[in-house]
Formats: sequence, C-alpha cells, structure tokens
Amino acid sequence: MPRSVKAVAVVVLTLSLGLHWALLQSVAWAGMIARYAQEDSLSTALAKTFDGRHACKLCRIVEAGRSAEKAPAAEVKLPKFEACAPVRTTLAAAELPAKELPERSLPILKSRTDTPLLPPPRRA
Repeated sequence: MPRSVKAVAVVVLTLSLGLHWALLQSVAWAGMIARYAQEDSLSTALAKTFDGRHACKLCRIVEAGRSAEKAPAAEVKLPKFEACAPVRTTLAAAELPAKELPERSLPILKSRTDTPLLPPPRRA
C-alpha cells in the first residue's frame, strides 16, 4: 500500500476517534508549562498548568471544540410505518398431512436397544 494512502488512513482514524483534541490539549499544556516556568519554578508551573484556573486561549478552544462534538444533534423524526395487521391462521393437528417415511431412509432415528457400558472404557 502506498505511503500516502496509509497517511490518509491514519489522519482519518485520528480525527474520527477525536485524538486531534488530545494532541491540541497536549500542545497547549506544553506551551503553558514553558511559559509559566520562565516566571516561576517548574513545580509551580506544573501546578498552574493543571489547576484549571489558568487556562490559555488554546485550552479554551479545545474545550469549546470538545463540548461542540458532545452536543446532541437535532432529533430527526422519521415517519411512522403503519403496517397491516398480520393474518393468523391455525391448523389443527388432524389437518396436517401425515407423511410416511420408509425406515431404511432414516437409520439415525431408530431407537437404541443396547445399554451403555458402565463405567466408560479407559484409554490405553
């Protein structure tokens, strides 16, 4: 398979699974950590990045995109299919035709007369 087809398949799968939002969120977090680490220590930068109170512009875009995807689509009303009532027919057992089958055509259905061996034979 050509590389371009594989690349398109990966992009389509990524978009269909919503992984593009995770990628954008990761980029946003990396940028926030780098920006906050210039002002404060790394531990403070990590705390500011993940506390939820210091969201950057890209974080707000990602959140808006995720919530837009989760929003329920407008409900589509389909016309109800009205079918005719089914006609019920019943046949009594006497009305069914009786078929006579020759015994030699169905050897499997013969009842067994021999009793099974007790206990079952052991393997050698």
